[in-house]
Amino acid sequence: MSNDKKKKKTSPYGAKRPSVSAKPKKTVNPATVDKVKTGFMTLISNNAVVKAGRNYGWIAPLILALLAAIIALIPSFVSGMTANAGVSFMATNSYGIENGLTLFTEDLNDEAATMKFTISDKKINVEGFKNEILTYDISDVGDSETHPTSRHAFEVFYNDPAASISNNDFVARILKNQNPYTNTPRADKIDANSDEIYRTNFVVFSETSITFGKFPRNAKSNGSRITVLYDGEADGFNFKDLGILPEGVEKGTIEATNAVRANWQEFIRKGYESTKLGNTWNTTGIMFGVNVGVILLFGFVIWLMTRGKFNPFRTVKVIEGFKMAGWAAMAPAILSMLGFLLQAYASFIFIFLFGIRVMWMSMRALRPYETAGTK
Repeated sequence: MSNDKKKKKTSPYGAKRPSVSAKPKKTVNPATVDKVKTGFMTLISNNAVVKAGRNYGWIAPLILALLAAIIALIPSFVSGMTANAGVSFMATNSYGIENGLTLFTEDLNDEAATMKFTISDKKINVEGFKNEILTYDISDVGDSETHPTSRHAFEVFYNDPAASISNNDFVARILKNQNPYTNTPRADKIDANSDEIYRTNFVVFSETSITFGKFPRNAKSNGSRITVLYDGEADGFNFKDLGILPEGVEKGTIEATNAVRANWQEFIRKGYESTKLGNTWNTTGIMFGVNVGVILLFGFVIWLMTRGKFNPFRTVKVIEGFKMAGWAAMAPAILSMLGFLLQAYASFIFIFLFGIRVMWMSMRALRPYETAGTK
């Protein structure tokens, strides 16, 4: 036998690879888990708000405060953007203004009509009508129960830009029962019960806008008014088209009045669109600033409420009070979606609920030591 050393057996696939130990599984930092859990708990727990405000950074509450201020605006913003000015102003009971508009558009559609109102480049072009007061007695038109009791229940004016009278001044003269063209008292009193309050429904055409005024029956009131622009219609639009009736509908009927009302409602909706957008964004911006201010104010209130001598939280700093307010703001903001059901209170729900939560938190989670029996 050979004394040669026995050869080691080798794997046909090459040298055996050294064993590799399994990588340890990554574990989530318990502190991170606690922060996330506490963050979600701030929606329902005031103690969690206090903990987060005192122990965590300022970036999260700042983001939450801004987000809450925005969320609280959603009901009011949606309501403003979806509002239909035409329907709001000229509802079913419109005090008879739709009856006057029906007669006016019938006159424009008359074959012998010399009046013509058209739109070009977002401005009105008027033919056959200048310095006049076009009056209509609407007591026997359509639904007679919706008309005022004055002698001339509807009147049409045109504020010629050549007269250099602002639209506001022109309308103000009408409301004072003045002849708006001459600014002199009108000899024919529209309302025998008052020399000052003008209670006849009217429409005023001016260069770039049109103003509607309507008044409730048998009430001494300035009624309500709306001014819309011509920018909602294309060049060449003719106002007589608003008097076109559906097939089968006869003049002088309630159906005819309703059809004309619907046409004018759509005209008002489109003409008020740009104004509506501007007003909604302005209101939203103001309310956003108010909401942010309220959050800051209540953050300062939290700090003030902990200043008591026996309060264990008297070491709370002002910045911590602001952070608590930021953490606490999200729950009231979510609940402010009730504004979709309570439109009249949509702007105040967040402020009301946020104030309640801060006061409750100050009395419970940040309450002082019991001092019974002490002097």
